[in-house]
Amino acid sequence: MAICIPDVAAESLDHNSEALLMKAFQDRLGDDYFVFHSFPWLYPGREDLDSAAREGEADFVLLHRAKGLLIIEAKGGEVVLKNRKWCRVVGGGRFKEIRDPAKQVRRASRALKARIELICGEDVARQMRFATAVAFPHCVFRDEPPADLPARTILTLDDLSDIEVGVSRAFGAFGAKNSPLTPADFDKVRKALAPEFAVYEPLKLGVDQAADVLARLTRQQLQILNGFSGNPRAVVHGVAGSGKTLLALARARRFAHEGHRVLLTCFNGELAKWLAEQTVGDDFGAGTVTVRHFHGLAAGILRQAGVTLEPVGDLAKYWDESVPDQMATAADVLYPDRPPYTALVVDEAQDFSPGWWDALAYLTGLQSDVPTWAFLDRAQSLRREPSDPPLAGAPVLSLDFNCRNTRRVVAYASAIAHVPSEPSELAPLGRPPRLISGASSAATAGIV
Repeated sequence: MAICIPDVAAESLDHNSEALLMKAFQDRLGDDYFVFHSFPWLYPGREDLDSAAREGEADFVLLHRAKGLLIIEAKGGEVVLKNRKWCRVVGGGRFKEIRDPAKQVRRASRALKARIELICGEDVARQMRFATAVAFPHCVFRDEPPADLPARTILTLDDLSDIEVGVSRAFGAFGAKNSPLTPADFDKVRKALAPEFAVYEPLKLGVDQAADVLARLTRQQLQILNGFSGNPRAVVHGVAGSGKTLLALARARRFAHEGHRVLLTCFNGELAKWLAEQTVGDDFGAGTVTVRHFHGLAAGILRQAGVTLEPVGDLAKYWDESVPDQMATAADVLYPDRPPYTALVVDEAQDFSPGWWDALAYLTGLQSDVPTWAFLDRAQSLRREPSDPPLAGAPVLSLDFNCRNTRRVVAYASAIAHVPSEPSELAPLGRPPRLISGASSAATAGIV
């Protein structure tokens, strides 16, 4: 059975002449034929690019890998050619002039050839045979046809019962065929005639719209945080995407505006780099914000004190125990009279060991009332069993909903990570997420 595009039932067609042909094609042509019905085209009328384009429609276009392209114009009812005018016989034996079908089908052939040349290349088009035919499925003919419509290119009622013979006869009227198109070239031609075309919203536009909504949600989080701003010390637990990092940045800025020398620290080096970029150009008056990830902070202090980092044995134990002790000793030497920082904000606090907190205490003067805010998510611990910040008596704030991601992303991530997380009711739905996995950990890192 021929592959019809679009795939329609013959009996659903408006014109009986086309319905008869479609039925014959569907029933009697093999699946090596593509049959395009009611094929519209638009083509410049002349070589001049400024000339108005001509438009038209081919009733049928048949595509075959070995035979080529056959464009068919169908005319229903009884049709006559008299004095070089085509007419349809209507009631009472009267004649009603119709468009010249031979001219129509040739114009369509030129338009389709030009399209294939443009999309598939001239070499592919030269290898194809472009044939035309006119079908009169309600009639037969016995007279001599016109010079521009050879008898072999006329399909009639007699051809319907064995339509493939009539189709092959019409192809043959246009000479011998070159070798069949390669499967790849044939697929190009098929796609040129039936392209997959979609008008879609650019991803950036959808992302920008979602980002606007999510930014408003983050501002709502800041408003919630304002209610706790009178507390110099606090622990903030938050699920992934709840805005902890932005809130940590906001809290550090507020401490600085209050005149503090603020240390904003975290575990991840790239995060520290991003946080530092956000504070460039900020004017805090007498206050300051210094951003360091803990490893960089430790390396810098020890370098100032003339101590070389020399990891030995278990690396995690070295950083959890030896480095904090070295930092405490260095801080006593470097800052005997005045600690470098008077306020502390820690993001990713779930990854800070007790030893790290001890080292930070030496950098803030070992006072129990140093303004300190810690932000953490125990479910996101990277390298150890998460530990709680040693801020006894500090109020605890929980951020339970994700305001960074769309609802679909939140649901997808929660299911994969087995970590409960709820999107805001106001969060946008977003596009369906897609999981991209690397073949190895290195490949995954490259994707990220």
